[in-house]
Amino acid sequence: MAYADKFKVWGPYTRKDNRKIVIVVDRKGKRRTVSYPKWIMEMHLGRKLHPDKETVDHWDSDFDNNDLSNLKLMPRREHSANDTRRVKMVKFNCAWCDKEFERSPRLIRDKAKKKKSGPFCSRSCAGKYSRLLQLKLIDKFDQQQVIDSEYYKKKYQEEKESLKNKKLKNKKASLIKWAEPISYDDLVYSLPYEEELVVTASEQDDIIIYLSLD
Repeated sequence: MAYADKFKVWGPYTRKDNRKIVIVVDRKGKRRTVSYPKWIMEMHLGRKLHPDKETVDHWDSDFDNNDLSNLKLMPRREHSANDTRRVKMVKFNCAWCDKEFERSPRLIRDKAKKKKSGPFCSRSCAGKYSRLLQLKLIDKFDQQQVIDSEYYKKKYQEEKESLKNKKLKNKKASLIKWAEPISYDDLVYSLPYEEELVVTASEQDDIIIYLSLD
């Protein structure tokens, strides 16, 4: 019997924060509310996740993308540490008064996506800027730049390294073999590639070369 067949499931439903949940009821009538991505992972594993030790995260940070390939099982302790890095404040200088202040990277990212100018340390500074801009007494300030938190810097670096390793693993060097000896210069001009050649082996009258992966 499949794991999901042991339960009655209602949902998924969308909460006010746009996260999806399901309501799961076992055969004894015991009811629990589970986040939709966790339920997907439970069905995949065929067991319930440990509430204190396991959780689920999204590879691409898109909470709406609940495809199994986008979900990863991870220790809750590591996930909590990532949450801390996600909300760690970053220092900025106010675009109006130049005062140094701190803001969440997520807040700055949201404003940058909306192409807002700034950043501003307070509503007062933002209001003064907006007022003079409306009166055409000043030029529009530069758009806020997207700032990644420590968590996303680490996440993007890991994904970049993973993608790089996958490409190197899947990419195969082309093997070209000649039955007759040939000079290196003739060899280079006879190839339809503009790649660096690396001579890796020579056996009797044959010349074996591989195209460089770089």
